[in-house]
Amino acid sequence: MPGGGAALTGASTAFWEGQSQGATGGALVVLATGLWAYGLVTVLAGVSRKLPRYGAVATLVTVLGVVGGTAFGVQAIYEALWGCRTAGR
Repeated sequence: MPGGGAALTGASTAFWEGQSQGATGGALVVLATGLWAYGLVTVLAGVSRKLPRYGAVATLVTVLGVVGGTAFGVQAIYEALWGCRTAGR
């Protein structure tokens, strides 16, 4: 689904609960980062054919960004699950 990652990321903003993203928003972020990863790695595979070094570095940066985005979503899920916040105490 083209734009699925962007659509889910945008939809997740509707589920903010005070200063936290909430479990639903966090779950949407986790799903969205998976779609972002698939789409961006697919694009970078095409780039790697012509610029292999750039493609390799950009893929690494993309994967690290996806891991960070997923961690953000998982954090929101755990905050909602245990009723605590880890930021802005």
